[in-house]
Amino acid sequence: MRALTKGATVGWFFENWYVIVGLLLALFLPIYLVVIAVHFKREAKKSLVLLEKECAEADEPPLREIHGRVVEKHCYSDVAGTKNVRAYTCFYFLFLTDDGETVRYEIDEETYLAIEEDTEGMVGIVGDRFCGFCPD
Repeated sequence: MRALTKGATVGWFFENWYVIVGLLLALFLPIYLVVIAVHFKREAKKSLVLLEKECAEADEPPLREIHGRVVEKHCYSDVAGTKNVRAYTCFYFLFLTDDGETVRYEIDEETYLAIEEDTEGMVGIVGDRFCGFCPD
């Protein structure tokens, strides 16, 4: 067996550089991945905290529920100058509250088909925006 001299040791490192790079990667890559994972987790947590603060400070009014009865439901299309009928179709229903007030709410097609006239139930609204209807 040949004795390793100083020159032979340096030569071995230059000849087998890929082994050295592999050892360094094997040593530092897991550490790097853990640091990156912790960093992204902290950033995500900060973003969620900021988002919660923004949502808490939002000026949007709370959800209100109003009890009453569906008086009528209507559907109309404004198709002047277009071939796409569904693009300009509007669905709405008239809702008579227990206070005697009649309110008009625009709704989507699924809700329009699900709601029957003369059905009593609760309407959920946020501000003036319709959110849903739950029959009794």
